[in-house]
Amino acid sequence: MKFRLCMLSLLTMTTLAAGQTVITFHSKGAFVDISNFSNGNIFGSLSVNRNGVGPSAETDMQLSYTVFDSNFNVITSSFGFGTIPGNSLQGDGTGAMNLNLDLSTAPNFTLCTFTPNTGTTCASPGQGTINFAFRRLDQFSFHSVDNLIQSSPGVRFQTSGTSDGNSASVQGTIFGTALAVYNAEMGGQRSATHSVFIP
Repeated sequence: MKFRLCMLSLLTMTTLAAGQTVITFHSKGAFVDISNFSNGNIFGSLSVNRNGVGPSAETDMQLSYTVFDSNFNVITSSFGFGTIPGNSLQGDGTGAMNLNLDLSTAPNFTLCTFTPNTGTTCASPGQGTINFAFRRLDQFSFHSVDNLIQSSPGVRFQTSGTSDGNSASVQGTIFGTALAVYNAEMGGQRSATHSVFIP
């Protein structure tokens, strides 16, 4: 299942009657997505979106990844969301984009980790780097009208909106680990509402 993340221009946080927290982002701008990636026993997705034009525009990231043991049992399942420094994402989505993020510079990014038999804990990660170079490929282009839902232990993401983009190649590392397999895309325009539901 493909999940996309976009920029936050407006952050709304509400608590539902059952105690569920809902965080809502509205976005419009360039984006990069890795709809799924893997390397050995790690599987995940990453989406970064700019809300506006240029490096000073508000930028948002959503990250989801799960670590499995050799029997494919979940060791940890993590999801992260929030704003990151605007200059972390370079490019306009039409040719090449680069993501160079030091999480110690992103105090508004939250990483929640689910561990079986322990539950979910959330905090600012405080450290770690994500460095990717995206290059546009012309294998396919797309216009999408989405209502995507992705569920992981302890969280559900929902994105509704439109986007235009192209296939992309990507090279780089996430927390020091290179990607072995991935599906990536990038584009110059996404207009969407993104919600994070946390029990």
